[in-house]
Amino acid sequence: MVEMKVIPNLYHTQHSYGSLDEMATKGIKADVFTYNSLIGGFCSAGRWDDGAQLLRDMITNPDTITCTSLIYGFCNEKRLDEANQMMELMVTKGCDPNIVTFNILINGYCKAKRVDEGMRLF
Repeated sequence: MVEMKVIPNLYHTQHSYGSLDEMATKGIKADVFTYNSLIGGFCSAGRWDDGAQLLRDMITNPDTITCTSLIYGFCNEKRLDEANQMMELMVTKGCDPNIVTFNILINGYCKAKRVDEGMRLF
């Protein structure tokens, strides 16, 4: 019942951290799905740095979706060095990149006219 009141706020990035706090005070532990929703909301709003910070602050381990969302955001902003750092972090956290992750990175390199670097991922 409590979750129904908190979860809709996850998509409003202004209240994202407040939603996490509210969940904690009501005894609801944030899981990877909660963090994915928050990070996805930040990325949709163009707030990649906030999404990356939330990833660093995560209480639970991220999954492939978490990291791929941020890689997508960084690639869209042509911040390929940060996308690569996220890929490295992803691997060190035990998340296996999938076909979507690689397609996003290769597409990002191609759009940035760095095709040779993108082909190295292939």
